[in-house]
Amino acid sequence: MPFRVLKSALGELEARGQRLVHDVIRGSLTGDSLIPEQYEEPKGDFGLFGPGSASWLVLDDLAALVGGISSLYLQTLHPLAMAGVAEHSDYEHDPLGRLQRTASFVRITTFGPTPDVDRVVRAVRKIHRGVVGTAPDGRLYAATDPDLAVWVHATEHMGYLKGAMVYHRNRRAITPQVADRYLAEAARVGELLGARNVPRSLAEMRAYFRRVRPELEYGEQARRAFGWLMDPPAGSPLQRAGYAVMKRGALELLPRWGREMLEVPEPSPLEVASTRAMVHSLLAVMRWGGAAEPSFKERALARALARPDASSTTSDRFHA
Repeated sequence: MPFRVLKSALGELEARGQRLVHDVIRGSLTGDSLIPEQYEEPKGDFGLFGPGSASWLVLDDLAALVGGISSLYLQTLHPLAMAGVAEHSDYEHDPLGRLQRTASFVRITTFGPTPDVDRVVRAVRKIHRGVVGTAPDGRLYAATDPDLAVWVHATEHMGYLKGAMVYHRNRRAITPQVADRYLAEAARVGELLGARNVPRSLAEMRAYFRRVRPELEYGEQARRAFGWLMDPPAGSPLQRAGYAVMKRGALELLPRWGREMLEVPEPSPLEVASTRAMVHSLLAVMRWGGAAEPSFKERALARALARPDASSTTSDRFHA
């Protein structure tokens, strides 16, 4: 076989493999969006953060996915948050839909244009107004409760940050200073959703988790949700295999107190090393597949740096 023919055949095979991985990722993380997504208009719009922000650095990598899964594990420990999930969420029957809606919110608030950030925040706050009820211990809960909003925000964004610190393709850039900047920026999203006194630095996050720990418990609803998250019966065989690797990385990212409460054994140094090698390898393949089209950051950067249309107006004011 002539070299040129062989090279062409290998190139075509590589392109097909890249597209297959790309389609699996897209099928997992996109589809059920809170609002229609677009990142190209209006031109000149920086969105909530913009180029050079810590948020664009931290969340422009699939390492955030590992941290996001870890945050879901930790969130099960708050009894009022879990009561809301148990009574108002369809996660057991539509796990991909819930993942896609969460990913959609994070994408839009991070890379989306200002008007779309406004719209998606309004959409989430409307949903939250309907999440009210009574927990098994008799306490009332509401998703609009500022304290619950802080819990969800803190676990989520510390998860993304820890994932980036360990697995980001440019993890050396995620310094403590960048981490503090990221948390300060992310606090704006929490506040838009009704959270108050949001931790804005690593030190404030550590203090927050020390303060909230007495309120946490591994009760019946937490056990059911965490048990389900350990082996969700959804997705294709390829997605399930990928999740099995992600799960190991997510468990290892949990704080020690979180692992103890969730009754997860402390990993040995050898287990940590093998887990990180597996997750790094998986993420490398996923990044290769994701390169089949421009990233959300690349699309947002092109929008931000484009010359604004004469009719375009951008506002930093949110009226959620």
